Amino acid sequence: MWRASCLISDNTNAVNYAEKHLETCRESGDRVEEYLVSKVLAEMYFRQSKYTKIKSLSEEMLHISKEIRDRNKEANSYEILGAVYGKLGQYEKATDHLEKSLAIHKEIGDRSGEAISYSNFGILYQAVGEYEKARDYHEKSIAIQKEIGDRKGEAVSYAHLGAVYRSVSKYEKARDHLEKSLAIRKELGDRNGEGTSYANLGDVYLSVGENKKARDHVEK
Repeated sequence: MWRASCLISDNTNAVNYAEKHLETCRESGDRVEEYLVSKVLAEMYFRQSKYTKIKSLSEEMLHISKEIRDRNKEANSYEILGAVYGKLGQYEKATDHLEKSLAIHKEIGDRSGEAISYSNFGILYQAVGEYEKARDYHEKSIAIQKEIGDRKGEAVSYAHLGAVYRSVSKYEKARDHLEKSLAIRKELGDRNGEGTSYANLGDVYLSVGENKKARDHVEK
């Protein structure tokens, strides 16, 4: 199984706390705080694959973002909904929501958000087996991340691109991109991401029968 690094724990206590905080926000009528807590909770639910709950949360987030006229939050809400529909296998709806997110990011000049949108399209196209499109979108994402100096985002995109090449059995290219991702994560001191990179490289070496290298990387 391909591994993706995650920043938010699915610790039960943390989820329970966030759910209680969300109820407090709703009772107080603090719509901005409600949006922010909902976003954190949605990320926690992703770790638990609770897609129905995420869908409900992100629909309310979209409603809030329009109510308070925050275009950035609106784009993020469409983005989360697109990811949810992708996980649910509803690819047409996923595409529609990701396109709305991308359009807003471009409209408001949010280059970082634009890069994330391209990355999400890459993940979606890989899921449906359109690997050439997936590669193109990840390359667009990397180009913007280099332009704006987003090294962490660049590392993630290299990892996604490595996954695409592994899916089409281009193992040398997969390894090259994963090593680029690993180098950046070492540079940034991202130990969680570094561990993920070693695991993914281990998968690549296993795929080509280099079992000792696979074991060494997984042990790292």
